[in-house]
Amino acid sequence: ACDAIDVLAAPAGEHRERGHAPCESLTIVGETPERLLQPLATHYLCKPPRTGRPVLWHQDGAFWPLEPMEVTTLWLAITDSDPENGCLRVIPGTHTEELAGMQERDDVDSVLRRETDYQVDESQAVDLELRAGDVSVHHPNILHSSEANTSDRWRRALTIRYIPTSTRITDPDAASPFLLRGDAVDGVNQYRELPRFREDEHMAFAGAESWRH
Repeated sequence: ACDAIDVLAAPAGEHRERGHAPCESLTIVGETPERLLQPLATHYLCKPPRTGRPVLWHQDGAFWPLEPMEVTTLWLAITDSDPENGCLRVIPGTHTEELAGMQERDDVDSVLRRETDYQVDESQAVDLELRAGDVSVHHPNILHSSEANTSDRWRRALTIRYIPTSTRITDPDAASPFLLRGDAVDGVNQYRELPRFREDEHMAFAGAESWRH
């Protein structure tokens, strides 16, 4: 997570197609008979040099209105991510734990101002050091956090989240997802039309031709 978040669930203007282009690359998520879709939102996560705040321990699934909680997160490093600029930290094996509640933490200057109720053993934490272009894949129940950015460098990343068509988005106010592969399940979710590239409206980018139709 981060200090600066740009929501791309419905990106506006000239960057719309560029924002959604990575979401169609599903090979890393794995082959499945069900069609995968992009739920909720896709985010740029950015920690500014020296001022990027920490994110306390949490499970992503604790925030998401999904039923069942079947979701895969791809965390794409745009810049190098290491302990100095606030890389992700995880507790290995906690993907098998149930989702815990959250508690307010106004005593700590953090991004979410909340922390999991789970009793975290920080001695088990592992830093996920990534080079620009690397991708880590996350389970919704994995306990993770990140420290403040104490370096002179940005830490930037893009997260993309996929769910199978059998998973329902239960929040009626949540943005409708895009259907990217396979068949929809009757009565589960409403889908938006995929964005299309238009030369007179959008900035050109590599692969734009595939977004014309």
